[in-house]
Amino acid sequence: MPLRALFATPTVAGLIGSLTGGERLARSGEALARVLPIRTRGSRTPLFCVHPATGVSWGFAQLAASIPAEYPLYGVQAQGLTGAEELPQSIAEMAADYVRQIRAVQPAGPYQLLGYSLGGVVAQEVAVQLREAGLAVDALVIMDSYPAHHIPALFGLDVPGLHAQDGLPEEWEQFVLRGEGDGGDEGDGGDEGDAFNRRVLENSSAILRTHVPRVYEGDVLLVVAAAGKVDGAKPAEAWAPYVTGDVRAESVPCRHEDMTQPDMLALVGELTARRLEECG
Repeated sequence: MPLRALFATPTVAGLIGSLTGGERLARSGEALARVLPIRTRGSRTPLFCVHPATGVSWGFAQLAASIPAEYPLYGVQAQGLTGAEELPQSIAEMAADYVRQIRAVQPAGPYQLLGYSLGGVVAQEVAVQLREAGLAVDALVIMDSYPAHHIPALFGLDVPGLHAQDGLPEEWEQFVLRGEGDGGDEGDGGDEGDAFNRRVLENSSAILRTHVPRVYEGDVLLVVAAAGKVDGAKPAEAWAPYVTGDVRAESVPCRHEDMTQPDMLALVGELTARRLEECG
């Protein structure tokens, strides 16, 4: 059964119905589509969820259980997962491509964005670029993601020369790998697919490491993984220089790498749903 079927019909009864009508199942290749349709129906403004460093957005599928059915859900996935595309050379370049992908689905605003880990930084830049194009952004939700130069202090990493471009220190790569998996279950095509996935991961790590955010004109909901931070850490302050509005921090009781576990993602979904409702 294609992975897409699980996104479209996340119930046993629905999946049985799909099995009796195979012509309705999407091709398995859609699992690596640039915009992954998690839930396409709904009368409200869609929520676009930006992938972590692995490049895939499959983990966001469980948000469909805690975000009201009126909101369509899409996962934004990375260039290069199939090995056929050039990789972006900066977060700004990556975000510009994602703006095009998002607008192909939703041509006009207002837009609603969510990003986890690497994806939070990318989603913030997407929001900046949408605003620069004169388009409204109603909601920006960042899941435990921070500007690179704030990460060592928040997580207690010893990463000298963070902005150097001559290779990734082991501590930095291990941070980026937290919660991302090793790519072994997310490739599409055995060893070759895993190699493409690793290539995307390494590139994402490198461009995140050198990215300095620009200022987003709006508010941010920052969902913080409460465990794993140094004592006295103030995560919201990491984003304050790059946001003109409020940075509202809400915590969930887990570490960074556990945020997409079902119980934690349910809490994230509830917080996000509340924010979407506030935006009207």
